[in-house]
Amino acid sequence: MHRHCALIAALLACAPACAQQGISCSAQMSPSALAFGNYVPNLPGGVARLLGNAVVSCSNTRSNPPNQIAVRVSISAGQSGSTGQRQMTMPGSSVPLLYNLYMDPAFMTVWPDSTTGRGDVLSVPPGRSAQLQLPVYGRIPAGQTSVRLGAYSDSLVLMVRY
Repeated sequence: MHRHCALIAALLACAPACAQQGISCSAQMSPSALAFGNYVPNLPGGVARLLGNAVVSCSNTRSNPPNQIAVRVSISAGQSGSTGQRQMTMPGSSVPLLYNLYMDPAFMTVWPDSTTGRGDVLSVPPGRSAQLQLPVYGRIPAGQTSVRLGAYSDSLVLMVRY
């Protein structure tokens, strides 16, 4: 039996309160909705794959250096409230489908939420713009045999602070 799941990401940019003078940054997911595809509970290893990229775009309208913009990128915990184990739900089902998002292809480093964030530096010369693409890997653990057949989803917020 195949279980279908989809992870839907709601995306928001950083609020103006965290902006630096002459610097503007935004973040979006590419693709805008992250999808795992079909899930088979007794398939060894579950589902593990590259889902997309968190894309950070920054502009530097200052006329002089510094050129380095420190950004902190995070993805919210979603409905579970914890990045330790994110979960998708399906209307009418009380059993969530467990999953998580990772920064590395070995699925070792969980994407942090808004309280910590991933720290990166983007080099943007004065009067220019630049982009940073950060991979988002996803994993649904095997053996979740109590989930029902259907479409599961979670709503996430992608944020950039600078």
